[in-house]
Amino acid sequence: RLTADNIVELTSGQLSFPASQNASADANTLDDYEEGNISNPLYVNGGTITDNTGIDITGCKYVKIGTLVHVQYQIDTGSVNIETATGSGGSGALEVNLPFACANVTCRGSSGHGYNGSASFELWWNLSGSSDRIQFYTDETHATTFDSSTTTRRMIFINVTYSIV
Repeated sequence: RLTADNIVELTSGQLSFPASQNASADANTLDDYEEGNISNPLYVNGGTITDNTGIDITGCKYVKIGTLVHVQYQIDTGSVNIETATGSGGSGALEVNLPFACANVTCRGSSGHGYNGSASFELWWNLSGSSDRIQFYTDETHATTFDSSTTTRRMIFINVTYSIV
């Protein structure tokens, strides 16, 4: 309900948005909220990893509020060599699919970590241009791509927030 001071009061505790955005010209109007799962989120050398390869990608989700998107990836490679799973071979460049293309910017950071069966490791990311994928590295200079050619179990956890405008 709308109070006398023009404040929205949620007596039932829920605010619902329509399935299709009803865009507003006012930049201060929240007119878009969406959440969902990211299908086929993992790429190695351009090859898509799908659920049926033995890699658990069910923990990959997103929340979009206006022009900001927060993505959360929870990936368990099991004992699968993820390069072999794509049939691509090669250097092992790991990328994750974004649910929406990012703004035309270049940014880098550290927002992920993993566990390889005996030790944890940090993941560094690079997002460049109007991309719909983030590339991951195992050093902050972005010189060493993530080694995906091992059959050692990897648990990978990634959280990134980015803008689509």
